[in-house]
Amino acid sequence: MAKVTFKERVWKEREQMILVEASRLMREHGYDKLNMDKVAEAVGIAKPTLYQHFKSKDELATQVMLHGIELLEAFLSVPHPTSPRQQLEDVLRMVMRARYASDGLIAGFAPEVTITLMRHDPAIRTAKDRVNAQLVKVVEAGKAKGEFTQELETQEIIGWVFCTSSILKIAYPDNNDAYWDSYLDQHIDRIIRRFMLAIAA
Repeated sequence: MAKVTFKERVWKEREQMILVEASRLMREHGYDKLNMDKVAEAVGIAKPTLYQHFKSKDELATQVMLHGIELLEAFLSVPHPTSPRQQLEDVLRMVMRARYASDGLIAGFAPEVTITLMRHDPAIRTAKDRVNAQLVKVVEAGKAKGEFTQELETQEIIGWVFCTSSILKIAYPDNNDAYWDSYLDQHIDRIIRRFMLAIAA
């Protein structure tokens, strides 16, 4: 295994800082108001240095989303100590927190931006396909154990996971971050209970 040089480590650490700050700025101001000047200032680097890592705002947003998908992929790659049902609950909770928590990685993405990136970026499509394959295994294992209904197609259940994760802002569109920080977990738990009842055997 090749040893990582100091320069490579600094590069990766700086890139991670850029993604974190870009995600924070999108949460606070929305994707439309994100610009490279603000990102460079937040990280404490010169704008030309930022452009060495990411060529455009769109590329930066794509990498933020890709990072979120890869975190979900990593979570699914680790053997789960409990049941498929519990694992699917944990996935839904993770996705909802990423979308709605005040520090959520993809909280600044409007639905239309998310859909556009999912449809048009090859790296995101590929990562999404890998996550989908892992979720198929979880749902099929749950069906085999009698935890999930056989009446619903596996892909239908997986689709519901991501559709369900969009419900909160539809139900509570005008609440601020202080509201979410106080009540988010309660709402997530309530939605997960209803979702699991809908797909139960």
